[in-house]
Parts: sequence; structure tokens; C-alpha cells
Amino acid sequence: MTFLFADIRGFTQFTQRAGAEAAARLADFFIAMGTAVAGDHGGRLRGTWGDQVLLEFDSSRQALRAAADLRARCVDETVNGTGPPLAVGIGIDIGEPADEGLNRSAAALNVAARLCAKAAAGEVLATAELAHLAGTVEGLAYVDRGAARLKGMAAPTRYVLVRADDIDRTRERRFHDLVTESRRWRRDPRAWIAALVVLAVVAATAGVLISRTATDRAVTVPAGGVAVIDGGAARLVNAAEAGGAPEGVASGSGALWVAQSSADAVLRLDPDTKRVVQSVPVGSAPVAVAVTKSDVWAVNSQDGSVSRVSTTTNREVDRITGVGNQPVAIAAGLGSLWVANLADATVVRIDARTGRIDPTRVQVGRNPGGVAVGHGAVWVSNGGDGTVQRIDPTTMRADSPINVGAGPKGIAVAANGVWVANRNGLTVSHIDATSQQERAQINVGDSPFAVVASGDQVWVSVAAEGSLVRIDPATDTVTDTVGIGASPYGLAMVGSQVFASTRPFASAEHFGGTLRIAVGKQEGIPSTVDPAFVSDPNAARAMMSVYDGLVGYRRVGGVDSFDLVPDLAVKRPIPTDGGRTYTFALRPHIRYSDGRTVVPADFRRGIERVFNATRGTEYAGVAGYFSGIVGADACRARTCDLSAGIVTDASTVTFHLREADPEFLFKLVVVPASPVPPGVPNEEAGAGVVPGTGPYQVTAYQHGVAVRLERNPYFRPWSAAAQPRGYPDALQWKLGSPAGLIERVKDGGADLLDLRASTPSDAAELALQLPAQVHTSTVAKTVYLIPDMTRPPFDNKLAREALAVGIDRRDFVRDLPLYPKDETTCELLPARFPGYEPHCPFGSTPDIGRARDLVQRSGTRGDDVLVHTEFITESGRHSLMKLLRQIGYHPHAVPAPGDNASVTSGPQRANVLDMGWLPDWPAASQYFLPLLSCDAIKNGVNLGGYCNQRVDALAARAVDVAQSDPGAADRLWRQVYRVIADDAVIVPTDHGTLPFFVSKRVGNYQSGISLGPLLDQIWVR
Repeated sequence: MTFLFADIRGFTQFTQRAGAEAAARLADFFIAMGTAVAGDHGGRLRGTWGDQVLLEFDSSRQALRAAADLRARCVDETVNGTGPPLAVGIGIDIGEPADEGLNRSAAALNVAARLCAKAAAGEVLATAELAHLAGTVEGLAYVDRGAARLKGMAAPTRYVLVRADDIDRTRERRFHDLVTESRRWRRDPRAWIAALVVLAVVAATAGVLISRTATDRAVTVPAGGVAVIDGGAARLVNAAEAGGAPEGVASGSGALWVAQSSADAVLRLDPDTKRVVQSVPVGSAPVAVAVTKSDVWAVNSQDGSVSRVSTTTNREVDRITGVGNQPVAIAAGLGSLWVANLADATVVRIDARTGRIDPTRVQVGRNPGGVAVGHGAVWVSNGGDGTVQRIDPTTMRADSPINVGAGPKGIAVAANGVWVANRNGLTVSHIDATSQQERAQINVGDSPFAVVASGDQVWVSVAAEGSLVRIDPATDTVTDTVGIGASPYGLAMVGSQVFASTRPFASAEHFGGTLRIAVGKQEGIPSTVDPAFVSDPNAARAMMSVYDGLVGYRRVGGVDSFDLVPDLAVKRPIPTDGGRTYTFALRPHIRYSDGRTVVPADFRRGIERVFNATRGTEYAGVAGYFSGIVGADACRARTCDLSAGIVTDASTVTFHLREADPEFLFKLVVVPASPVPPGVPNEEAGAGVVPGTGPYQVTAYQHGVAVRLERNPYFRPWSAAAQPRGYPDALQWKLGSPAGLIERVKDGGADLLDLRASTPSDAAELALQLPAQVHTSTVAKTVYLIPDMTRPPFDNKLAREALAVGIDRRDFVRDLPLYPKDETTCELLPARFPGYEPHCPFGSTPDIGRARDLVQRSGTRGDDVLVHTEFITESGRHSLMKLLRQIGYHPHAVPAPGDNASVTSGPQRANVLDMGWLPDWPAASQYFLPLLSCDAIKNGVNLGGYCNQRVDALAARAVDVAQSDPGAADRLWRQVYRVIADDAVIVPTDHGTLPFFVSKRVGNYQSGISLGPLLDQIWVR
């Protein structure tokens, strides 16, 4: 038997205001509505208590449908009706009744009643057990809410939020606005009483409803503006224009201050008139602001400075440079300003009186993104490793990391603790400031960004939901949600008002159409549509829209695409058993494109299939990602059985590793780690054979000729960070004649073209003619020269330095289409890659005179130098040979050998060769361990023969501490790469770029660091 409890929120207060007769009419109307809903779905009314109804159903699925129907009718009546808002909460559970009478007594009935009490206005809560037994119900979705200890229950109860798939967000915001307004009703209640007479008539006339169009009192929030929320009433009350891309917000000196990054300015808003009264020019790309007694301080992320603005004169009075690389957050307190530098992973202190920078730079975790002051300390959120750290302002040292959710960003401190918005985890963490322990994680919605806390109010901006959420700090529960019609980012409080900077929401007009990708050679077509065989970037770029893993990368452009976020898992787990065990809770009710529900065992089946399907093929190396799982060593020789290494139950997947692996989560991001349902054969499959969970499915595939993706009818967004809804209705690759591809895109016959197949002159002319349609993106790839350090002349460090000092890197990119000439590099790691720090000991511009002197001092002048090149351009080859002659060597080209062994051994062994390296994932180890460690010599990959035991020991320490303290690991990796640069082990020349030409139909072009354009996020007009 399934029990459904429902009651009206605020009914007691309504009775006090409107009187007993009006309340009775409202209750009668609601009971009539509940009775009708029960009859429509095969249930029955079993009891009423004032404003409460108890319904019973023989079918759990019908009970869920009835709950959704009852909620929808209450929303309709609230938005379109004439009476007071029907703010109804609903709770459901399944179990056996104790007797057959009207007054039931059962554990399930009690749980349903407790969930009903817990539900917020407009919420349907059901036990996880009921959701599991009911399975997938068409049109409904389950959102895991974790577990809670309900009154009278011995053990915590796991429960889910039940919601409709096709939510009308505008209608929902209107509903919540009306419900919120009714909570603080202070006006003459006679209008409501009169309306109840109408409701009574409606209930008495067989359910014939009389509706009206509600008066539109909604506030329109501009896409680039500031929303104003009445914190006490939890209601949107006003909005202001700010233009561009407003980010951080702060209050002080009787004004509101907004960082306007696109205009390189700080805006002053009058909190009363909600108008911009001053725009103050500051540094490049300000993203956050803080206010002291008479000054506003803005961090300028692109030039590494902090601007000091006088609140009296509204002018920049000082610009403090040398703060750090990419400052992104600032807080005022303890007589100082505290600035978090994302690229440096540091926090610096600035004296609020003198503007002097404290020379001590506090090393923190990976990618710090937020900073706050309180409880006598400074608190910083580290978005790259999911931690928060407390900084002692006396010792200027950071305490051990506190694990929170994925991608912590905004952080605030109040008397009741520290609050952190986990941007990639859909939660807010509440930390006890004394014990430095996480008290709770509260589900708030998709992409929480900023948080403010004051007294008994905690507010969170939830960017992907277009709402602000209020949390009760006493109970760690969400009490109010305020829709604002735009994406909120920065937050500030002035008294009881909450101010939120806003960005645009995706418009409905952006969805639809077919993105046509022009391809001039077979390599441009995705090489496979079978997840087990995806190993090259082109296939991965396409298939990431079809398949999901337990974790994934944040689906945005730029360096944020390095963020590791939960995907099909509810959250990123903290490893146990010394780093050898990872347990993932699976999101409930995810469905494949064929309608089947994903279950935990599908993940083991998927990885077993990688071993079984690729064995003996050129793709066998793909299985190496999973070789550390217990039992995987036997999978290479016989049918794979990973039941000991991947253990599943009804809702979790647990991986057991032979030894700790701090990079294991990255290995689960690759497409081959996707789940596979029963019945999929081991042979490489074509279109539709291997169903996926992403927003698209493969509907056509002709190897090397054409691929077409269309919408997955069973996809529903569960995380905008991990797998947002795609914009085009279809994506299509089709092989065509190389000669006319540029003209096809110009004429609108295709929408996207990779220009790497074009000549530099054609690409350059195109960029001049149509600059708005040409995009270039730097990717995490490095091209470099490797000197052989095992024999003369480059076993001598001075000779290697000469090569690094004399090289003209501009020649190495001269033949590349649209390569940004200022993005050549003298550094092995790409900027902002984990472990990166700016360090170029031999300079970035050529110095032939100094190079000649180094060669002379090395005693190697006149030596023969054998050169083998494969990855650099023709101009790069010519430049290298010319340089070697200029500085005193006799260079000779080595014929292309066909394999690494023949250029590193034998009579034609090269003294200098080149390499292009694209790391498997964004981890600091990915350039050293495979390429430059002593073990890499044994594996035949360390082509220069570099082996430094001291550096290997530093790397080993970095690996050891990576799980417990990622920030410390990154600091050790910086030492590793500093030594490598100082030893002139390799000579980097450039990082890779991806140049693309798009049609006039294309909008919202974004490019990730690893794979290039995010195809499914492109708008096709």
C-alpha cells in the first residue's frame, strides 16, 4: 500500500488572519481537489484532518503520478486562480497497513506524514525505497536529497524530490513569488475571503474551475544587472541595469559596488534608487570587490593587480601591482585585504592602510577561488581539489585541507560557521569554524556560485537554476527559493536586502537546428562511435555528448574546463583504504537512449567490455587506463571478470585498486569508462548499438564518411556543469571535397571547419575578411625539442643551454594557420595547468651571441649534430638547422625512421629530435612521469635519456601526498619542473592551437582546453 499525505503550508496563520469560515472553505476546496486527484489515478481518500488529506493507492506508480497531478493543480490554481496561494507539501511512502480501518497505523504512513511535514511549499518528497520500487515513471524525475533523521524514526531515512520533467520555469517562479508573498501577508484579508467564496462555489459545481489571468507584478531582471531581493520576505522586489558582465558585488559606504569585468570598471550603485551613479575605471578584468572604511578594493584578474578606489572621490587612487597570477577573490578583515591568486595557488595579505603587500605568500590548495574572514582567521576555498583551508593570520600558514564538495567557489563566514558554495556539486557545505569539520552538505540546485551569510540568513546564488536560495543555518535546510529570471553570480547584503549580479539565461530561441561540421579528409570524421574504442581527440570531442561516466570535466570554455565534476555519480568520493577504494553513489533514474535505466552493474560491464572488445586490436592500449583495478591483470589474457575490483549494489559502485592512485578519477572521465547495459556485443559497434546517457544519440555512422547525432529522447539535465542540455537538434559530420570547404562555410552550406588543413595564407586572409567568424584556442599540448643527454654534445649542460638561448620560437609557428605569435612558449607546462608556475631561466627571445659563447665554453664547438624532426613545421626545421650552424655545430638531418627506437639508438641516432605531447588528463604528473622520469627510460619514452634521482624523489613525494593535500603536491611538482627547466632538459617551442571557421549562423562558440570546441553548446540560428 502506498500512502500520500498532503497539507497546506501556513494554514494556521491563514486561519488567524482570514477567520475560521474562510479557512474552512479553503480546506474544503483542497479536500475536494485531493479526492478528485485520487479518483483520477485509481486511489481513494482515507482521511482528512483540517487542511490535511491522506490518500491511499494500490500502485506506487499511480501514487507518484497523483502527487505530481495534485501539485500541478495547486500551482495552476495559485497562478491562475482567484484565491490565496495553495502552498502544499506532499510526502509519500510504501508499506503494509496495520488494519483495514479508516485510521491507519503503519510505519510507512508515519514516514509519509514526516516527509509531508519536511516538504517545502510545492515539494513532493518520497522515500528512496518507494522510488526504487516504482522505477521510471514517464514524465517524472527523482532528485536525490540524501538522508535525514525524521521525528520518531530510529534511523535516517533516504528520500528523493519528485518533480515533473517538463517544468515551466516562468510559471514556477510566479508560483514561488505568490507563495512567498502570502507568507508576509499584512493587508486587508477581505479580498482573500471573497475569493474563497468563489472557491467554495467552484468546489460545489463538480470541479468546473473559473480562472483569471493573474496581475503581473513580476520584476524583470536584466541579463547584465543586479537583482534585489527582500531577504525577510524572500521575494524579488527590484532590479538595476549594470550592463556587460557584472561579477563580484560588495556593500559599504552607503553604496553597492559591482566589479564590471567586460568594461574594466567598478560600478557604484545607489541602494535606494537602484541606479548606477558612477563607473570607475580600474585594471584589467576586475572580478571581485571588497570594501573597507573609505575605500573599495577590486582584484584585476588579467593584470595581477588590485585597484584602490576612494569612496569619497569615486576615483582609483592606487593600483597595487605584483599581487600574483590571476587574482580572483578578495576579502577585508583583521586590518588587511586578503587576495586569492588562482594560478599561483596563493593567498596574499595587503595592509589596508598603506597598501603594502606582505612578502609572505600563503600556499594553499589547487585553484583557490574564494576567500573570507571571520572567527579570527582567513578561509579560502580551493576549487581544483574540493577543499577549504583556514589560514592563521599570525603565522601566515594554512591548516590541513577540509574536504567539501566539488569545485568550491563562494565562501562566507558568520557566527554560525563557514558556508561554501560547491559550484560543481549542487550543494553548500556548512563547516564548524571551531572543529574545522563539515557539519552538513545542503542540496541547493545546479551550479551554486556565491554565498552570503548574516545573522540567521544564508543566501546562495544558484546560477544554472536562475534562482537564489535561502538556508536556515539552525537546521541546514533550504527554506526559500526565489526565481529571478536570470543567472545570479555575485552576492552582497545591505541590511535585510540581498543583491545579486546577473548574467543571461539561455533563450528558447537558441535551441534547434543542425550543426553541420565540414570535413575534408577522413581523419576529421569521428573514428568510432563505440565508447570502448574512443582514444583520439576527434572521436572524444563528438562522443562526450553521447556518453557519460561517473565523473567528467566541467562543460565550459577556458581553464574551467579542467574542473573535475560529478556526472552520473551524485558527488566525487573521498578515497578510503589508503587511497585504494572509491565508492560512488549513482544518480537515480538515469536512462539510456533506448529507455533502459542505468544500474551500478553497468559500469563494471562497460569496463570489462573495454578489455574484451579491444584485446588484440590497435585499441588495446585503451584498457591500460583501468589496469590498476583489482583483477584487471588477468583481463589482458582471458575473458575479463572484474567482480572483485568493481563491486556494486542497488545504488553504489565501488572500485578496489591494487595500490593508491591519486589520478584514478581522471581515468574514469574517459569515454571508455561509460556504463553499458546488458546485451551489447564485444565487437566494435556502429550507430545505435551501444546506447548512451548524454543529450544525443548516434543515428547514422559510416566509417570515415559521415556521422550524425540527434537528440536522446530520454535525456534530462541533472547537472549543467557535467552534461548540460545541447543546443542543436542534431550534429552532423560529412566528408566533402577539401577544395571548397571554406566557401561552403562562407555560403552557409556548413557551420564549422577546422582550419588546420588550410594553408596559412588562406587562413590569414579569412581572419582579415571575417574576423568574427574565426576562432583560435590554445590547448593543453606542448611541442618541444629533446637533446640527447647521454652523449656529446648535449651531455654538457652549457651546450643544452645554448640551444635554449639561441632558438627563435617564432619560426616554429610561422607555417601554422592562425597561430597567435605571442603564444610561443619557453615552458613545458601550459599556463594554469596544475603544477605550473612562470619560469623561463634562459629567456623567451633568441640571443645568438650568448648561445655562441655557451657553446665555446662547453668545448663542443665543431661537433656534428644529427637532427630528426617530425612534429615541427618546415620553417621550424630550417630555423633549427640554421641556429646549430650559427652557434658552431655541423648539423645533419636524420631520415625519418618510422619508430622511436631507431632515432635513439644505432648509427643514425639523433642528437636532437622533436616531440608533440598531449597529456591524457590535467594532472601535474602528466608531463614528467611518462616523459622525463628514470622509469620512462626503461619504457623507451624518455627519448633524451634524462634521469635525475633527486627529481624522481620529489615526484614520488608529490604522488604520495596528492590525495591528502593536493596543494602540497602541486608545490612539489613546481619544484620538479623548475629543476627540469634549469637543467635545460628540453626546449619547449609552442603549445597547440585549434583554429576554426564558423558560419554566420553560429553563436556561443566555446572551446575547452583539452578537446577544443564544445560542439553541443553552439547555437545554430
